[in-house]
Amino acid sequence: MINDIGPGSIPDKVPEDLLAFCRRDGMVICPRCTEMSVYPLKDGRFRCAGCAYTFHDFTGRWINRCKMQPSQWMDLIRLFVDGIPVKKMAAKVRTSYETTLKAVNTLRLSILAADPTFWPLLNTQGDLKTHCRKGHGEHDDHCLGEHAPVFGLQRYDGKLFFQHLPKTSVKDTLSLPLNKQVWKTLVYTDRYQDFDALFFACCSHLRRLFAGRWSSGPIFLDNDVLFWNFAENWLPRYRCFTPKCCPLYLKELEFRFNHPKASWHKLLTQRLCEFVPNPR
Repeated sequence: MINDIGPGSIPDKVPEDLLAFCRRDGMVICPRCTEMSVYPLKDGRFRCAGCAYTFHDFTGRWINRCKMQPSQWMDLIRLFVDGIPVKKMAAKVRTSYETTLKAVNTLRLSILAADPTFWPLLNTQGDLKTHCRKGHGEHDDHCLGEHAPVFGLQRYDGKLFFQHLPKTSVKDTLSLPLNKQVWKTLVYTDRYQDFDALFFACCSHLRRLFAGRWSSGPIFLDNDVLFWNFAENWLPRYRCFTPKCCPLYLKELEFRFNHPKASWHKLLTQRLCEFVPNPR
């Protein structure tokens, strides 16, 4: 039986590397008011002397979102680094497929949340907002990407960076006089201002509806062999690349591309131990 690591429960013995990332310079931090004036309780939790909040090391952090113990998280991170499919992960970590999938997406959310420009895409629980309005409001059959986020890709110093562009809409992107092509559920454009390309994800209906706008002409990013070799290696591993999950996969691609594989485990452990941001 796997115990839930929740606000009222205490995780199994926490590995030292997890504690190192949860405790700033060895100090325990209150997740509610960020004060370090806390004291331990007999049951292993802590209480803040400032706001009287009771918590444990994982309270308010990404690692606290799933019913998994620290040892299982460490195993899952190692499997995630190697790109093991979720179904195989579940068997190795000894959890259900649903719990494992939630844990993997939590890892991806922790990667995404390291970039504050993506925080507006999160709700107050730290999950991605649902932008598709199909069947609601003005459009009954489709939303035409009205609320889908648009991202700009920049390349410099041998690295790539996806930036959320909250003031740019899918409608604006489609109307730009730029060559555009489709890759999986993604639409990407030719160079625009300081960006090597603009990206957004959409449903099959929109891709069919605007089929006449996809160009066979040259696009700047198509000449980036290093980018495409890496993207074609990683992204096709995911069976379900839905438009909603587009931000997660783009930021994961960025993370894997920009950092040497030897550093992934440590960086992912660190991200997992960060506090879930509150977009408010």
